[in-house]
Amino acid sequence: MQINEEVLKPEMTNSQRIARSGFMRSILDIVLGVIFLVLSPFIGSVQGVLLFIAFILGAGITTMGAITIRRGNLSRGTYFAIVGNFISALAVVIFFEGLGLFALVAVVAVTALTAALGLSRRETYIAIVGSAVVGLAAVLTDLLLTDAPFRITIPAIVIPFLLAFAALITLVFGYAVLRNFRNFALRTKLITAFILVAILPLTMLGFLNERSTRNILTEEANEALFAAAQQTADSIQDFISTNLFAIGTEASLPPLVDYLSSGLSAEVQALQTLIALQAKNEVFISSYSLISRDTGRILLDTDTSNIGKVVSDETYFSETLRTGQVTLSDVVISPETGERLLYFSSPVRNEEGEILGVLSAGYKADILQNLVARSNGLVGEDSFGVLFDENLIHLAHGVSPETILTAVMPFSNDTMNELIESNRLPAVSDENQILNLPGLAYQLELAQESSDGTAFFRAEDIATGDRINQAVALDLGSPTWVLVFFQPEDVFLAPGQSQTRNTILLSIVIGSVVIGLAVAMAQLLAQPITTLRTVASQVAGGDLSAKAEISTDDEIGELASTFNSMTEQLSSLVSGLEEQVAERTRDLEQRAVQMQTAAEVARDSTQETDLDELLTSAVELISDRFSLYHVGIYLVDERSEYAVLQAASGDVGSLMLESEHRIQVGSNNAVGYVTRMGQPRVASDETETETISLTRHPLLPETRAQMVVPLSVGNRTIGSLDLHSTDPASLNEETIAIYRTMADQLAVAIQKTELLSEVGETLRELETAYGRYTSEAWQSFLQSEQSRKGYRYRQLSVEPITEASEDVQRAWLAGEIISKVSESEDVEESKLAVPMKVRGQVVGVLNLSFDDNDIPGDTREIIEDIAERLGLVLENARLLENAQQRAERERLAAEISVRMRETLDVQTILQNTAQEIRHALNLSEVSIRLANTAEPSNGHENQNEIPPVQTEDGKA
Repeated sequence: MQINEEVLKPEMTNSQRIARSGFMRSILDIVLGVIFLVLSPFIGSVQGVLLFIAFILGAGITTMGAITIRRGNLSRGTYFAIVGNFISALAVVIFFEGLGLFALVAVVAVTALTAALGLSRRETYIAIVGSAVVGLAAVLTDLLLTDAPFRITIPAIVIPFLLAFAALITLVFGYAVLRNFRNFALRTKLITAFILVAILPLTMLGFLNERSTRNILTEEANEALFAAAQQTADSIQDFISTNLFAIGTEASLPPLVDYLSSGLSAEVQALQTLIALQAKNEVFISSYSLISRDTGRILLDTDTSNIGKVVSDETYFSETLRTGQVTLSDVVISPETGERLLYFSSPVRNEEGEILGVLSAGYKADILQNLVARSNGLVGEDSFGVLFDENLIHLAHGVSPETILTAVMPFSNDTMNELIESNRLPAVSDENQILNLPGLAYQLELAQESSDGTAFFRAEDIATGDRINQAVALDLGSPTWVLVFFQPEDVFLAPGQSQTRNTILLSIVIGSVVIGLAVAMAQLLAQPITTLRTVASQVAGGDLSAKAEISTDDEIGELASTFNSMTEQLSSLVSGLEEQVAERTRDLEQRAVQMQTAAEVARDSTQETDLDELLTSAVELISDRFSLYHVGIYLVDERSEYAVLQAASGDVGSLMLESEHRIQVGSNNAVGYVTRMGQPRVASDETETETISLTRHPLLPETRAQMVVPLSVGNRTIGSLDLHSTDPASLNEETIAIYRTMADQLAVAIQKTELLSEVGETLRELETAYGRYTSEAWQSFLQSEQSRKGYRYRQLSVEPITEASEDVQRAWLAGEIISKVSESEDVEESKLAVPMKVRGQVVGVLNLSFDDNDIPGDTREIIEDIAERLGLVLENARLLENAQQRAERERLAAEISVRMRETLDVQTILQNTAQEIRHALNLSEVSIRLANTAEPSNGHENQNEIPPVQTEDGKA
């Protein structure tokens, strides 16, 4: 059947189909508009109203088109239906993110199907081109409005349905095109072929590239999350193992064993020991307690309110007695304070190994929150860790500590009661205590059941809301806790989204060019191109190596040549794009490794406090991490004349250090140049010039590349970092920034170490000066108190001592403890002279006599401690006495000043002053004389001299 080229007169059934579909789309648009209006409180009131208006407008235009078709004007009604479709599609793209490609597919497909039924071939061609332009505009709008504040993010759960919808539309469109392809004009056939050849491979390439990039970024995120989770888990395990070892060691302390063995006689020492143990971490240690084995009663506790409580039913006590080993309890809630506690317990044994009781240390469970919160941001932005117990109850949350003691899923009544009775959960039930995250609970159970205790998964978390997180779960084993590390997918997939956006833009440009070429070539064709049909099918199938045979020089030959050029360019572009992406990825990965290594070297270097150790550690780290041939660190001497080698790697470096290798600052040597100019310098045997060349040292014959980086602090160059490599490409201009950053960190560390050394020396000088001042002050004090040499306690009385014994004098002069045992066999007596010191200076001696030749070791330690404390008390008393004397002098001076200011008469002032001085100082006579400073003339006394004011026996 012949079809007119200008006007396609469709059958009435086509008109009815278009009108019916138009009415159906109008109803659908109205329903969608009302839905958006109802959802406006959730998606935004402005967005909801504008979407409602857009869909109502689209529905009105589509309805107008259906009515127009019913009245007999098929062409105009079809155009109305197509325009209504455009309005609805653009409205969706403007307000919803990520629907540009869906809009492109939907607009072109629906327009092509509608136009094929209601328009002529020419009009169909124009409508399809117009729909492609509108679709590309929708894609560009979606890309340009990315992250606009008024746009609505499509929930992740909806994306698969949209993909299925787009695939369905694509299939329907493809089926319609293939079914009617033989009836299309040759021009339409060529346009369709070019579009398929250009768009489908690019779309597939973009999709595969996006999937590949997403998988790579996800794998990298999994590796980073696993490393962060492992690091956090190690810190938790280190905390647990350290405290278990500590509690086991502390349980063997003699005061605790003696107390449980002997009772009240050792109570003071045992309590002091518990207090000292708690003082090692007063922030997180709630209490230390000593529990009787037989009664389960707390005998001693740093928290006195706990003394006398019976804890025999507590697991940290019963399990410790049962196993005879150190134990760690579950996180429990204190019934009295509501505080979350974690107990480390150990049996206390005597010398025979018999268990006497249990030593327990109660830690605040906030320390777990502290350990987990330290790892926030360890992987990157918004990354955090969460710690669960075996019941999937939150023990710690890196960013949402309010979730602590909440459960991921509901418990049965029996389990809930059991947890409450064992103080694992609060007694007061709260609906917010259950988060109800079944997906997360399922993945955590898989991690607990897996052979290696590890699981990678995607899940939501209360801290990130509706955002999907990539997570890794680690089963800590013992205790039976699970550590999960989260990071939102949109954070680590951001680079991939940027790359996808660029790929889409490039595809749009290429597609636009291809469509333009297709339209231009189609206009020039007048006859069927049968020879190109097979080649076009091959290219449409993805074989970009197919070539069209050029057999003529007319329009067909030109078309074949252009087609071949297009396929070659497309193949070259695809190959080049893949190579560029791969090369760029390799460069980024290499740069990331270098930056990470530089950060590790800088971090490790800043941990040293000794300059020699710092420099030695730095050169070894740099040499090892960067696989360099030789690394040396030079520091400029005090006169800034030479750069002296301070540290070097390997045996060659040791030889250079032994020879005291140094280089003159400002010399032609690379080190001399850098230390003078403060600018880095790099050279290799491939890039040597007359002005920049390698510094060849006889001990380093294999050097192929050298880089010297200044060690600068502010604007001052304190030295240089000399790097040698056997690979000419390893040290170049691109890596200068990395080594420069590392050198700056190293310079700061060197300056910090030097400053610490100077501060230490200053502190030592101050301590020496203060000790000397203390010694002089005590000498002055003792000279003023010569009549009192000390006091002696004997037979319930205290008497002064005027003379020091020989033992006291020896202890005083030597500054050491003097111990003496009676030489008589009939008398058992020993003496102990212990010097009392204040800041290293002896200020007195504590001399004791014992009715026994043997002084117990613990008694000796107590006496030494008493002597030390007594020295401090005496020093404080001396300082207080000096302060009181100064205050008394100030008071007397103030009182005299007040009496002096009571009158303005000079004679009265002098009289009051003399009288006050005599009374204040208890003097028998005070005389005040005022005289003119002018010298007397003719040997006579000055006539202007004022008579003296004298007070005697209270008379002025």
